[in-house]
Amino acid sequence: MDEYGLDANGNFVPREKGAHRITGAPSFQLVSPAAFLSPTSASGVHMAETFLKCVGGRAGVLEKSPKVLELLFSFDQLDARAKLQYLDSNKGTGKGDPGRLGRIGTNADYKSREIFQIGANVAGEVYEEYGRFDPPILDNDEPHVVAKKTISKAFFGLRDVGLVKWDDVKKTWYNGGDIFTCISAENHRRADEFEAKADAASGNAKASYRGTATYWRSPDAIPTDGTLAVGFLAKYLEYDGDMNENVYCWFGVDATTHAASGKSVRDFVMSEKKKNIKWRNDYFEECKKSGKCVIWIQFRGPHGSQESADEFYTNIYKVQLDKWVFYGETGARRILKGEHLGLKHLFEAAASTVPGPTEGRVNVGNVAHFLSLDESYASVYCGNDYRVSNDNMESWHGLFPGPWPENAVSKKRVISYV
Repeated sequence: MDEYGLDANGNFVPREKGAHRITGAPSFQLVSPAAFLSPTSASGVHMAETFLKCVGGRAGVLEKSPKVLELLFSFDQLDARAKLQYLDSNKGTGKGDPGRLGRIGTNADYKSREIFQIGANVAGEVYEEYGRFDPPILDNDEPHVVAKKTISKAFFGLRDVGLVKWDDVKKTWYNGGDIFTCISAENHRRADEFEAKADAASGNAKASYRGTATYWRSPDAIPTDGTLAVGFLAKYLEYDGDMNENVYCWFGVDATTHAASGKSVRDFVMSEKKKNIKWRNDYFEECKKSGKCVIWIQFRGPHGSQESADEFYTNIYKVQLDKWVFYGETGARRILKGEHLGLKHLFEAAASTVPGPTEGRVNVGNVAHFLSLDESYASVYCGNDYRVSNDNMESWHGLFPGPWPENAVSKKRVISYV
């Protein structure tokens, strides 16, 4: 997607060059939710305040965020991208950092840019074929056609949000619209303030103020669409926006249990996740003491379907957890040297579910972290969630709440190392 530039009047025009190593778009600083929730620098405060003003305040956040978050997080969208092999913006190549290709917790600045780029690519293809961005889905449409139409329609919705515009001459999308135009205007006002300071100053101070004013008039001062995506998510959750169940599809929210809990989807998911992590760590603590626990464990990659087990699901590994596997990096080194082939092959299988080169993904650090009792490393490995059984698969404990497809067992082998 062509990035934006500014003409002499501060209006947006498509930008065709850039340095972004993934999408070719201009590079800007990466941000975390804290940039919008508790900014510390003057420029950070300006960005956070400008974002909120330009999206329409609290009401605008609650109105516009669902369209953005649907494209980024919903299972329908991810499933459609997977069907088209758009696992990152380099279609079918599998290139990409596993963190960016991971689950909802890692879906931040860079990954959001990737998804916007995919949306722009697909929407352009749909427009070329049908002459519109939101053609109806027909009963006889092939799965890949349904996938294209699904992505294009959701991306087209970003136009109404004010994040993208279509150049009908060049037949390409670019970052523009009401939000970016508003941010540009606010940045120009900030530049005017520094120009005024420069006029009243002399020497080095004058030059410094002039340089700062130039920066605020440049495209480099405008946040990327990925940055704005972080803003939408952070502020939406801060304002108690309740994500649709399908947005939390990764966590497989059970609608009945959720309703009975009386909690918002977000709070329900997090409370269930915390409960499951506690079960895992309490059980692993027992295993660490006895060295005799036998478990069945299966991983699911970040693009795995929830309807049917596929290539993103690993086989089921039956392994014994010896005491020494919990000995931090010492134990991890022994595992990777082959002293515990079951765990070594398990981790390698999990790493292989994430598209892209697998060399170096399984390492001493992440193996040690996974087998530690640290809550922050308990729920995901290499972008995979997983489930564990300690009773011959009579029952399973998934680290995220919700169901796995019934054929996740029947379609996969049980590989025993015990």
